[in-house]
Amino acid sequence: YHYLLYNTNDRMAYLTLEGGDNLNFTREEYIQIAAESVTKLVKEGFAGIVDKGKGTYKKFLVATESIFPKYYDTAIRKYSSLKSIINRTEVYYLYDIYVNIFIENNKGKIDTSNILNILKVSNATIITGMGGSGKSTLLKHLFLNCLKLNAYVPFFIELRDINGMEVSERLEISLHKLLNDTNLNLDYNHFCYALEKCDTILFLDGFDELEDDKAQQVAKGIQDLFSRYEKIKVFVTSRPCEQQFISWNNFNEFKVCPLRKNEALELIKKINYSSETKSRFLSDLEDKLFDLHRSFASNPLLLTIMLLTYGDYAEIPSKIHMFYEEAFEVLFRKHDSIKGMALRTLKTDLAKDDFERILSAFSFISYIETKYDFRRKELIEYLEKAKELINAEFSVENYLTDLQEAVCIIQLEGLLYSYTHRSFQEYFTALYILRSSKEQRKIIFNMMPARAIKKDNVIEL
Repeated sequence: YHYLLYNTNDRMAYLTLEGGDNLNFTREEYIQIAAESVTKLVKEGFAGIVDKGKGTYKKFLVATESIFPKYYDTAIRKYSSLKSIINRTEVYYLYDIYVNIFIENNKGKIDTSNILNILKVSNATIITGMGGSGKSTLLKHLFLNCLKLNAYVPFFIELRDINGMEVSERLEISLHKLLNDTNLNLDYNHFCYALEKCDTILFLDGFDELEDDKAQQVAKGIQDLFSRYEKIKVFVTSRPCEQQFISWNNFNEFKVCPLRKNEALELIKKINYSSETKSRFLSDLEDKLFDLHRSFASNPLLLTIMLLTYGDYAEIPSKIHMFYEEAFEVLFRKHDSIKGMALRTLKTDLAKDDFERILSAFSFISYIETKYDFRRKELIEYLEKAKELINAEFSVENYLTDLQEAVCIIQLEGLLYSYTHRSFQEYFTALYILRSSKEQRKIIFNMMPARAIKKDNVIEL
């Protein structure tokens, strides 16, 4: 055994093996650990800052007892919950479906089951991976995993939320505003004190989802922040981008390793799906499918879509655009049949081609404007724009219901709608471009954001 760790009250002990850490707690246990250990760490970190001779110190101690438990209750509940494209109505606890993955660079591979394996070699870490490779889910695991150490104060931030705000010269101002939206009711000065005096880890998810004009500012802000605070550690996830991270001094870049066959099999076993179909798929995946279609089967999202389309088609297509085409066909046609229910009637009563044409226009417009999630009013506005662009007649309200409830391309989390996976937005954007005239394509390519060439798969699709 490499580590033997106890929580502050000795009520819970666990062992961490040399190779990793496979013992995970329930959501409620993580919340309890965070409430106790992080509050203790913050008090210790602030002990030399707050004047104990003044009443403000006592007030701060009292406030700390509620501030951090509230934040971690909100954050852990949010980031330990996942949905699968298989069944958008079912919410999974992360560790009910999570499969451990590795990351690698030119120096070798790292087992990510224990965050210490990464922190041994890097305090400033960039994790890259293609869409659906599991990098965001990995970051959520690392956020939870670091709580078990009783040694760090972690904060999880989705960088795409910066798109809707002005980026401050000091990035911590923007991060503080975002964390306040996740129930961290800590004033800005105390937040900066925590970054300075506590062993803090920032988990920054989705750098590639930043608008082009924001990305450069945030990149500088992250590097400045890491240099400014001596005790801070940073994790950033992003899709790969040529040359993007070369200038990030002191940051180590790793890429997510593709799933190995045993990991792919483990993931499928954890998915709630028709037992008969899943059993046949597992058998074929082990015998031949994984080796024949490794580029799909080694990606968690595409592997899940393989299961979804399995049984409907005799073969798995080798072309990525045909793969998404078949996936949409199944989503459109089968709806809730995976749960043994009757097909759900579309409120719009649209044919598949018409439904797809509208979705392509909507995806194109939102993609061009680098919009990935929407408040309801914004989503309605984008659908109205799509309606006008292709001169179609349909009820926008009914179409939104179908997107969310019938074909499950759009999901609602809190107050925001988003694609079940951003790769669907890219596919339907590519489909819109493909169906445009040559003259229109020339105009479109001049409108495309830089990310379309550097980071995303629109051109490839």
